[in-house]
Parts: sequence; structure tokens; C-alpha cells
Amino acid sequence: MILGICGGYQMMGKALHDPYGVESNLKTVKGLGFFDIETTLTREKQTVQQSFQFKSQKEACIGYEIHMGQTQVPAGKHLNLVNGRPEGYFDGDKSWGTYLHGIFDNAVIVKELLGNRFPDIVVPDYRKCKEENYEKLAAHISRHINMDKIMEDILEVS
Repeated sequence: MILGICGGYQMMGKALHDPYGVESNLKTVKGLGFFDIETTLTREKQTVQQSFQFKSQKEACIGYEIHMGQTQVPAGKHLNLVNGRPEGYFDGDKSWGTYLHGIFDNAVIVKELLGNRFPDIVVPDYRKCKEENYEKLAAHISRHINMDKIMEDILEVS
């Protein structure tokens, strides 16, 4: 199984094109050739939260994109649907690639990846777990750091 996320996804393809010299002075470099895709880097970086459907799953998943490039994927080879548009690459067997970061925060994806080996696995709600721990961290910091003093010291230095 091969999984490629973002730049790793791009490198898994046949070629990467850089017409604007964003990454180097090379206009085209060969990819690893695992996926039947080609990517053309763009000048602008895309950063956006996304809701998506993984493979044929009905459950809505959440991730985010932060990349430069447009990837040409053959019809019917997409991994996800983002707002009804195909995203990523799926070889029809096991290997896949995507621009979506944070995908392993979605239980449906973790269950699919581990389910064959651990069919009885119970995947916790990772997003909920992260939020609970962020709240604990924030409370700990509030109890143990004197923000008024820090702000006073910052203003003194200014």
C-alpha cells in the first residue's frame, strides 16, 4: 500500500511541471510513476478547509488543503469528492493520494486502513479528543501563566 499526501501525492505521479519556476529552474521533473497523474505547479498556494466524501463512503469527512498545483487525474480514478468535484487519486486497489491534510482525523478513513488487519477496531473520535486536550492545555496555561505581567513587560519594551 502506498499513500501520498500533498507533495507526496504529487511525487507519486508521472511528472511535475513547474512553468513559473516556483520550486526550481527545472520546468519538468519525472515523478516516481506509481500513479497515472501529472501535476502542474501554480503561482498561488491554496489553503482551505474542506468537507469531503472518502471513496464511496456517505459520511462527511473534514480535512484541509495547503498546496500549490493542479493535478490531472484520469476519469473515474478519484479518491474523494469535495463539493461534488473529484479530488485525489485511487488506483482501485490499495494505493491512493490526496491533497487533503488531516484525513486521519476521520474515523471512517482510519477504520478502512486498519479494518482488514483489525476487523473489530473501535476508532475514537480524534477531533473530539484533540479539542478536549486543547481545552485542557488552555486551562493549564491560564492557571500557570500571568498574561497581565507578560503584556505589561511587552508594552514596557515597546
